[in-house]
Amino acid sequence: MRKDGTPRRSSVSITEARDIILAEIVPLGTEAVSLHEAVGRVLAESIQAGRSIPPADNSAMDGYALRAEDAARAPVELRLMGVAAAGHPSDHRLAPGEALRILTGAAIPSGADAVVMQEQTEVAGDRLRVLEAVKPGQHIRRIGSDVRPGTPIGAPGDSLTPPLVGMCAATGRSQLEVTRRPRVAILATGDELVEPEALEDDGRIVTSNSYTLFAALRVLGVEPVYLGIARDEPDQIEAAFRRGLECDAVVSTGGVSVGDRDWIKQVLADLGGDMRLWRVLMKPGAPLAF
Repeated sequence: MRKDGTPRRSSVSITEARDIILAEIVPLGTEAVSLHEAVGRVLAESIQAGRSIPPADNSAMDGYALRAEDAARAPVELRLMGVAAAGHPSDHRLAPGEALRILTGAAIPSGADAVVMQEQTEVAGDRLRVLEAVKPGQHIRRIGSDVRPGTPIGAPGDSLTPPLVGMCAATGRSQLEVTRRPRVAILATGDELVEPEALEDDGRIVTSNSYTLFAALRVLGVEPVYLGIARDEPDQIEAAFRRGLECDAVVSTGGVSVGDRDWIKQVLADLGGDMRLWRVLMKPGAPLAF
């Protein structure tokens, strides 16, 4: 604000107003949170995979692990040599003519290089009949096919969505460094405003903008602090702003136009505020002060 009390910029575009505001934003500190509390927060560190996902070659379906060359032509019979399940790998190395029952997600046993789905087989005792020809690599999910060590998972500034939280868990992280959640005060000004429960047929209106802003901030992951309604009196407005300055930011509604009772700009100047802009090129809502 200049010495004469006028703002540095007036009647700017919405884009210019946004740039002016963002140029003044100072990043907040960080804190560690558990993955259960991380969704919706903003990541403050770089996350890279430290291991492969999946961690080993594994079966994409329920079926039978075998050597593709043993079933290159079908039908063919093989000997069943046991079972491999997810979390319970088999230590049997397949020899020529052998197969192993395998369940989805189970590690591929040594010696096997393909999986035949169970719908393409018949079983009688310890004999497996493969009904269709098998190709090498068939139905195998390769180690690291989703993520390899060093793969970027998240970067500072990323919003922690449910999929990103899940990926962080998959890499072995149980805590994340995130930006501190901002506390934003909401102040409504105007003699015409009342809270919803105080609405009467006396010409006054509900401070609905306050509730809209409160809900919007919650959706953004911000901690809103409602300061209530300040009447159109400089002392009340100043006292409310002083309470709001304990937060990281204050959003107020009303009182920044050119009316006889629009006190916001003067009150903020008296508090030492530096008005960066006033009025944006849009209708309605042109009187916007920062």
